Amino acid sequence: MPTALLFDLGTVIIDIDPSLTVAAFRKLLGEHSDRLLAQTNWEEWHRQLEIGALSAEAFINRIQSASPVPLHGREIVNAWNATLIGIPAWRIELLKALKKDYRLFLLSNTDPIHMTWIREYVRRTFGIADFEHSLFERAFLSYEVNARKPDSLIYKIVLEETGISPREYLFIDDKKENVDGARAIGIPSIQYPPERGQKAES
Repeated sequence: MPTALLFDLGTVIIDIDPSLTVAAFRKLLGEHSDRLLAQTNWEEWHRQLEIGALSAEAFINRIQSASPVPLHGREIVNAWNATLIGIPAWRIELLKALKKDYRLFLLSNTDPIHMTWIREYVRRTFGIADFEHSLFERAFLSYEVNARKPDSLIYKIVLEETGISPREYLFIDDKKENVDGARAIGIPSIQYPPERGQKAES
């Protein structure tokens, strides 16, 4: 049995829909949206934002510079955060219940723009002033530790900084590649929502 639970954030705790961000930018840009989406390296910018190689301000500036129409920073932030839907109350209650019996940790590929929104949302919706530290013993956020899943480095950072044996963890993530990355260094993991017939490693 595990003594520590390691949770992903997107989908596992907060519901997300990345297509909503695409739709938000298309609404902002109108007929110019395809041009911006085609001519910019969204995936690389996103990766750099998530590993802390690109600040939120620099990310916004890059989008503004690449946009064929003027965009305010707040418009970009709102469109970027459109992917974030919310957290069902039962998940918050489940985390509180699990915390009584397990050590809880968070491991997320995320960025400062999303985390600012999530912290304010949790404070406003659930009255929790410090999302990460109220519900988890420690949060490992990719942009803070300068590494992201499924690279082995981020899992090793978790193990080194917590001092917990890999076999004492259970890691829950919605992406197969992230689950596989954790398993590769000996952390028992399950994919959420679980694939048919899939079980956690013993």
